[in-house]
Amino acid sequence: MRCPLVAPSLLLAALLPLTGCAPIDLDPIALTPDPAPAPSPSSPRVLLPPPGSSPAAPSDLVRRPDRADLSGDGLPDFAVGAPRRGRVAVYVSSARPLTLDSPLSLFGASLAYVGDLDGDGFSDLAVGAPGSDAVALFAGAPGGVDPVPRSVLRGEPGSGFGATLAAVGDLDGDGRDDLVVGSVAGHRVSLLRGQSGAMPSRISAELEGPADEGFATAITSLGDGRVVVALPGEGSLLVLTAREGAFQQRARILVADTRIVDIGMAALDADGDGRADLAVTGGSLPGIVWIHGTAEGFSSPVAGPGGSGAGTVLANGTDLDGDGDDELLLASGAGLWMLPGDRAGMSSPVPWSVPSSGSTAALRVLRDASPGGRVTALRGIPGEDAVEVLRVDRDLRSVSQVEALRGDTGSAFGAAL
Repeated sequence: MRCPLVAPSLLLAALLPLTGCAPIDLDPIALTPDPAPAPSPSSPRVLLPPPGSSPAAPSDLVRRPDRADLSGDGLPDFAVGAPRRGRVAVYVSSARPLTLDSPLSLFGASLAYVGDLDGDGFSDLAVGAPGSDAVALFAGAPGGVDPVPRSVLRGEPGSGFGATLAAVGDLDGDGRDDLVVGSVAGHRVSLLRGQSGAMPSRISAELEGPADEGFATAITSLGDGRVVVALPGEGSLLVLTAREGAFQQRARILVADTRIVDIGMAALDADGDGRADLAVTGGSLPGIVWIHGTAEGFSSPVAGPGGSGAGTVLANGTDLDGDGDDELLLASGAGLWMLPGDRAGMSSPVPWSVPSSGSTAALRVLRDASPGGRVTALRGIPGEDAVEVLRVDRDLRSVSQVEALRGDTGSAFGAAL
């Protein structure tokens, strides 16, 4: 088995030695980050789309609830990765989980609810196995998912293909949902194009980044045909589109003057203007850095409310309370906060006080599709092999733990949601 040369996160660095891979050399700054100055709002830090290109249309992906309806019954489903065991548990409509097992190394280290890749009317599930440089695609079906993968795609040996996954909607404009895969050790991103009648069986396009050990550690979709890829070694983000079988760079956003340690980002409409904004966090940033979408491209980065640091996890926000503005969830260690959206951007963080037995590695928000539907937050704690299921009050000001889902001891259950 070939092993990724660089771990995309501290969590994956901890998992790799248990698969027989050599330990990963992490820069000491990942453990003791030096403070960096906040990006200056007045600095010209953004490369806008080239002259003559039309700006992206307002996004609607960030306005939708994250439903992940794999079974087609209208209720939100979710999956939990346990990569040390090579297992994914799929929870369909709160029923007993369906178990997906695989011999692929680190199977379940990343997950993506990718929409309808094969055109059969059901949402599908992608599972990353970066220890084997592979991504397995499972078809949604009545009752959950087909337990046999319809397609397994492989990257270059030792590239860490599958370390990060991003459901990007229809990125290339052909009417089918697509998937972007990060190969962190290989410094590249790959596009898997959806098609009618079958799962993708080959990589459609690739973009190789600079030899930056953090390239593609975070990927997110803006929902309008653009995808954002982290370039933390240079303190930057790349905004890409895919056209005619190739990635195209649309913008490069400089977030900080130094490396962004343990970068995280989320896309949401923070100010209710119908355009996707970006929240960026990391151990070398002084707080959450906001990059607002505009009709011309992006505004300059500004520091906003909400603390950050190495290990901070962000959940892509949706409009949880129906007021037209998206909310953002963040977790750091055992702490959990909600940032309410408003027309000025984001309000001060609201602490969600709930006891936790360990550090959060994954965070996800589910909401029933019905008006005023129940909001549920999921918090993965792989150090305890647990996922906390938290019911969110209607005013979004407090949460209560409903249950704790448990995996096998030492399986890293909860590493991905």
